[in-house]
Amino acid sequence: MKPFNILLLVGAALAASQNWNKTCIIAASNDGSDDAPSIRQAFKDCGQNGNIVFQENATYNIQTTLQLHNLSNVQVDLKGTLLFSTDVRYWIQHGSYYYFQNISIAMEFSGQDITIDGHDTGVIDGQGQVWYDLALAIGGVYGRPIPFCLRNVQNAVAKNFKILQSGKW
Repeated sequence: MKPFNILLLVGAALAASQNWNKTCIIAASNDGSDDAPSIRQAFKDCGQNGNIVFQENATYNIQTTLQLHNLSNVQVDLKGTLLFSTDVRYWIQHGSYYYFQNISIAMEFSGQDITIDGHDTGVIDGQGQVWYDLALAIGGVYGRPIPFCLRNVQNAVAKNFKILQSGKW
């Protein structure tokens, strides 16, 4: 084996053996209630030098905004589904706004050294049909949300997940 290949293997082994100070595994409520408080707590507890896991085959109901800021050296394993509520009034009133684009943000990440990996099973579902129907009925809707945003980040990677039916875009 060539020395170059050995270095690649050693580098891959080191990356795979990353030790986090904490790991937070988020349990879905499974009863339709808002999972956002548990998600916010996991990011508070493990958002710095930690690993946050959304479990595979779990559906997390998101009924309130997620402003996940000041993250540092965090791995987010988004293996489940984040399902945003269809409460139009709530999202218009509570989203983080980008006024120049007439949109709001339902879930926003900021910080440094952030990796969000869906492992090819993660889904963010904005349930956009309610927004599409509303826009058809009354015209453009101010503050239609996008469900996912990286804002003010350094060294961030988001990969291997799907975004379905965003309210906007």
